[in-house]
Amino acid sequence: MTDEFNLSLPVPFVNVDVAKDNRLFLDPSAIRVAGRNGDRYAQRAHQQLVDFFTEIITCARSSKPADQRRGLSMLQRLHEPNETRLGYSINGSRGHAFADEMGERLWETIRTNRTLMSGTGPTLNVQTAVLSRLEHLPLFIDRIDRDMISDMATRIVFDVLRDFTFDMIAAYPSIGASMATDTYPIWDAVSGDLVEKSLDLPVAQGKPLLLVPTNWIFWRTVMDPDQFYNRYATRTIQDEQTTYASDGKASKPSKELIKKNNKAVKETNVRQATKYADQHDRNLVLEYEQEIDANHEPMTLDEIDRKLQ
Repeated sequence: MTDEFNLSLPVPFVNVDVAKDNRLFLDPSAIRVAGRNGDRYAQRAHQQLVDFFTEIITCARSSKPADQRRGLSMLQRLHEPNETRLGYSINGSRGHAFADEMGERLWETIRTNRTLMSGTGPTLNVQTAVLSRLEHLPLFIDRIDRDMISDMATRIVFDVLRDFTFDMIAAYPSIGASMATDTYPIWDAVSGDLVEKSLDLPVAQGKPLLLVPTNWIFWRTVMDPDQFYNRYATRTIQDEQTTYASDGKASKPSKELIKKNNKAVKETNVRQATKYADQHDRNLVLEYEQEIDANHEPMTLDEIDRKLQ
């Protein structure tokens, strides 16, 4: 990108190749951590991500047909964005038809899996549910990966990225030398829905472009299903199966044996997360989220450059 616009490094946005796929991904947890560290764009983006998914869960729990239709429609409108040049498919091979199919499958999974939406503690609410954030989806649901989460998150925070892009144009005017106007689905906090809005965006290689802050991306999902499986799901199984001798000495089954007997990663994640929410008033997902908030480090510029090569 810096070559395209004749810019000098470093820049505060991801220096993607505007002509091809860039195998990095917008990540909601990276955004959340950036917001906690004072990034005002990330604070706004995180709130939109929370509000959007809260609305999805609310619609899924509702018995009103209109809410059910709206929840499905919202997910189906999160079709693949090409403007950031992040992810796997800059050419739009996963466009509206793909979004319709995946949105319906995801909606049915959320709508019918009441255990994942159960809360912990005396008050049932979305914020304390096992599944309460967009970034929780890969922990539990097959075929929800880093690319899909990146696509959905990008659509939800599209207007924030647009505002960031315009602020970058003010600092680097060559980026805005060519502009184009199109209509995009934008999250509207007042209506609690996606609405169509006409927006101007800069153009690179003949296509609209959105810039992305460098601390919003990662090479995988930050909340990783295998990490959750290793650190929480299998560890709680190990705790359950630990026995104690009369002298208090503990006998623990090996992690290897537990994994051999619980090979399905996401199925095990669901079982343990919901069990501990229901039976122990303990939110394993929230514990993992807090661990990430305390320990996540954004990719360095050198790491980003290596991934983009």
